[in-house]
Amino acid sequence: MQSSRQLALLLLVCCAHAPAPDRSAAPAASFAQLVDDYFDSRFSYLPSRATGIRFHEHDAQLEDFSRPRILAQIADLKSFQARLAAVDREQLSFDESIDAQLIENAIDAALLELTVVRSWERNPMCYAGLPGNALDSLMKRDFAPAAERLRSAIARLGQVPRVYAAAKQNLSNPPKELTEVALRMARGSVGFLEGPV
Repeated sequence: MQSSRQLALLLLVCCAHAPAPDRSAAPAASFAQLVDDYFDSRFSYLPSRATGIRFHEHDAQLEDFSRPRILAQIADLKSFQARLAAVDREQLSFDESIDAQLIENAIDAALLELTVVRSWERNPMCYAGLPGNALDSLMKRDFAPAAERLRSAIARLGQVPRVYAAAKQNLSNPPKELTEVALRMARGSVGFLEGPV
């Protein structure tokens, strides 16, 4: 009996002197992971944009505008929206609060575009301008040896038929004006491929 009291007292003393767990680090670490996951997701959907802002993990990939991929993107954005809503903004630093607001705005804008405006169903310029822009972002900056960037360009060119197949599948009665501009863009891309590329 005496030994069990001594053990209980010893446990109380140890607990009283044990450092309290640092709970302030948990929200920051959790938010940092959310940020990393968000950008990994966005860049996987928008690889040529990633190249343009100097993230080169997806340089050999081209946007996939197929309907299943667009629907997956919408689902991912809604998932990030829910994760961000669960973040206690009061626990974030000033800079993290700004980052959270910027990500929230970007998610809202992307969802508005994909689910309401739906340019992917109405605007052929989304498809026509992509190949040239995706190659241009590989060519205009000397971020890697030319041979490596050329391999990425060739890989992206191999995915262009998929872009036009998605356009054929997704577009429904696009406005004449946008279609005419898209045709000019496509002809410009051909000239770009035959010349500078």
